[in-house]
Amino acid sequence: MIESAMEVDCLARWLICESGQRWEMALRRFAPEIVPRGRTADLIAVAPGDLQRWLGEADPKILFWEFNRESLLETCDLVMLAANRSPNSLQIAAFEQLSHRQRTTVMELPVATFVEHPEDLPRLKPMVQGYFARHRQAVD
Repeated sequence: MIESAMEVDCLARWLICESGQRWEMALRRFAPEIVPRGRTADLIAVAPGDLQRWLGEADPKILFWEFNRESLLETCDLVMLAANRSPNSLQIAAFEQLSHRQRTTVMELPVATFVEHPEDLPRLKPMVQGYFARHRQAVD
């Protein structure tokens, strides 16, 4: 499907990289209050193997990462890849049962903020709206 620039400009694209669906479901619940007025949340679950295709897509986009014990190193590598290939993307990390040492590792990565619980998502509203507003100004 080819989207026109106008259609893409109205989307608030979120690429969600997680092992289950917990964060995707939470983002679907909170997206209407987080996403700027006039934009439609476009929430896409992305498997690690498909991420490179999405990184080549035009900005703006938010990369939402779930960090858990099983995939910590792989996710760290993907965050760094995304930072290099899509430097204007906003990256957000969600912790899932990490030790203090593991959290410290994640905090060294180029992510804008961290969340621990789905109920934390509404506090992202100013950051998300500011991100899309800045992108809109850069296009105008």
